[in-house]
Amino acid sequence: MRLILSNDDGFDAIGIQTLWQGLSAEHATWMVAPAGQQSAKSHAFTMHDSVRVVRRGNQAWAVEGTPVDCAYVALYKLVGMDVDWMVSGINRGSNLGSDVLYSGTVAAATEAVIHGVPSIAVSLCEGGSPAYAHYETALEVVKGCLSKLPGFAPTGGALCWNINVPNVPMPSLKGVRVAPLARREYAPKVKQVGGDDSDMRVMLGGDHVAFHGSGVADGPLLEEGYATITPLNTDWTHREVLSGMPSGLDLAGLG
Repeated sequence: MRLILSNDDGFDAIGIQTLWQGLSAEHATWMVAPAGQQSAKSHAFTMHDSVRVVRRGNQAWAVEGTPVDCAYVALYKLVGMDVDWMVSGINRGSNLGSDVLYSGTVAAATEAVIHGVPSIAVSLCEGGSPAYAHYETALEVVKGCLSKLPGFAPTGGALCWNINVPNVPMPSLKGVRVAPLARREYAPKVKQVGGDDSDMRVMLGGDHVAFHGSGVADGPLLEEGYATITPLNTDWTHREVLSGMPSGLDLAGLG
């Protein structure tokens, strides 16, 4: 197969280097990743400035931009569209539930889907001892998915498969479950770290509180020790609501 690797942790992150070492021996593989940390950049795309791209090896480039920039320049400049998969990760930390809205890891993968290339976004979750030690477990899950998942994709369409893997040795993994997204709750937090009320610096985001949803959703299953796989679509249309609405609305006072 022909694979493009990307991520949001940066070119030198252990997760993407694990993918490179584990996949390039078996597949034609290119790596196009951010030059530095780009976590939680979501689907940001550089439109009003140039983006520097630096060759870092044979079939490997570091991009001074976002994960989406990486996917786009890989497909339309560095590698081309004749590829089988975009694989984004292995992210350091989970991308469960509503995390997918913020994740640069998922964004690189969904950008590929927009252009017709199927993708995997893979994350190694927090917890376990020592922390983030078992990237090889996530690598083995990806290897299995590359061969198994194409049979479930819609005809003529591409999907992003969001995969989360517990930080455990492969023999301790309970299994792999297909799951919907949970809703992830974080404690609201804005912490002032400098300045005063007229000119301040703040840090955003609190700790994980809980997953909401049934026990078959991705977050609860991950906590039980399963790797999870969720198919993601780039169409955000709420079709149930849409089907119950008229084709036009008469809003009084509007022309």
